[in-house]
Amino acid sequence: MNRLLVATDFSRRADIASTWAARHARATGRTLVLYHAIAIQGPGHPAVEVHRKSVTEWLEQQSKQAETVTAAALRAAVPGVEILTEVEVADDRAQGIRDAARRHGVQTIVVGSRGENAVSRAVLGSVAAAMVTDAPCDVIVVPKHARHRGIDQALLLSDLEDLDADLAALARCVGETRPKLAIAHLRNPGTPAPDIDPAARARAAGWPGATHAELVSEDWLDAVDEAVADVGADLVAMAVRPHGLLHRIFRRDLVHAVAFQSLVPVAALRV
Repeated sequence: MNRLLVATDFSRRADIASTWAARHARATGRTLVLYHAIAIQGPGHPAVEVHRKSVTEWLEQQSKQAETVTAAALRAAVPGVEILTEVEVADDRAQGIRDAARRHGVQTIVVGSRGENAVSRAVLGSVAAAMVTDAPCDVIVVPKHARHRGIDQALLLSDLEDLDADLAALARCVGETRPKLAIAHLRNPGTPAPDIDPAARARAAGWPGATHAELVSEDWLDAVDEAVADVGADLVAMAVRPHGLLHRIFRRDLVHAVAFQSLVPVAALRV
């Protein structure tokens, strides 16, 4: 199934991510699944309401919110996109999203990030970070103030361990309409440059006009920030490989820097 899932809690932050997801779904010809999990354990669960109303009534209320308010607003803002809604009670929101993604056969999960300060980042550790590291498919984290102009320029951060797989994963994420592509090879100072031409490899794989630059730095976050600004990226993407350099960077630092400190959505690609 050609579907994309966006997780919402009906907050302003989630609305921004949902709008971005709806436009991406329309651009890629995908059905959008608008998913909301009512957590019954842990912080944020509606304990007061659950005690005051039956679970069935609570589900009906939240389902109505999803369909008649949030989905209706998305259909009005992004005409032509097919939207399905699902609301359920889940022991854990992150696990609920993972299960829903498998159930609906989605290709990509979209989640919103919460803010720019350290406290907000700590809160992100719940859902968005869990998706980045453990989702069953590609994940796009949409910053709080993300632009909604489409994906005209993509920046692929790669260690060139398997560039063909990285390019295939990015193609799966962005769909048939290929944006301009810039490849940034992240490597540590002192390590040799690759003996391949990444741009030529990308052009041969169906990315006309692809460019390549070496990103050699001891301060990855500043280097990536500069690369995003240099190419005017609308999306930053990287493959998440267990035990790989980019996987470690992405899990510990880069997802926070990009998601919280820039206007650019970041995609974690499963390879």
